[in-house]
Amino acid sequence: MLENVNANKLKDLHKVGLQGVLDIVIKHKTFQKLPFVISIIASLLFIGFLATLRPSKFFEILQLTSDLITTVFPGLLGFSLGGYAIAVGFSNNDLIKYSTNTQKHNIYQILSGIFALSILFQAIATIVSFIITWSIKVNFNSLFDISFPSIVTYFINGFFILILFVSSLYSLLLTPYIVTNLFTLSQLNSLHFTLEKIKEKSK
Repeated sequence: MLENVNANKLKDLHKVGLQGVLDIVIKHKTFQKLPFVISIIASLLFIGFLATLRPSKFFEILQLTSDLITTVFPGLLGFSLGGYAIAVGFSNNDLIKYSTNTQKHNIYQILSGIFALSILFQAIATIVSFIITWSIKVNFNSLFDISFPSIVTYFINGFFILILFVSSLYSLLLTPYIVTNLFTLSQLNSLHFTLEKIKEKSK
């Protein structure tokens, strides 16, 4: 019964803001799954390869990567936000009520959390790329007469390449999980209406 449900548990399951998103994805072990592992390993291997063989290419690759992301990701981000609004605005209240659980996050919350995480990583990639592209185009170093030793420049460029690679690759690799969760939600929705129709016919 509702009166026996722990109020603190309910509050814990319905955290809001960034804390709520992180709570869902951490408890769902999203960062332990293949997309994040692949993103980290692939990015580190690429950075390690460059640092070992062609460190002088760091700046060129950073520029090309940031240009590519600023070209593609704003549109992708807008599309994702539109899809997220539709997913969050899912209107089958009966199904949401049916899937609600007082002990763990339900499929609706997990879908929303992973979708939000993907959008956050897209936003990180877009914002960082915009800042990098702007800094390069206005020649930020010469503007303030700043110069760094080559090793420091390589480290800074490599660090930002790592951020761009991880954030962009991870947001893209999350897509299959989002699609799978959306499909699961649609199947549950279909099952719900099928059962409702069977109940109506049996009356």
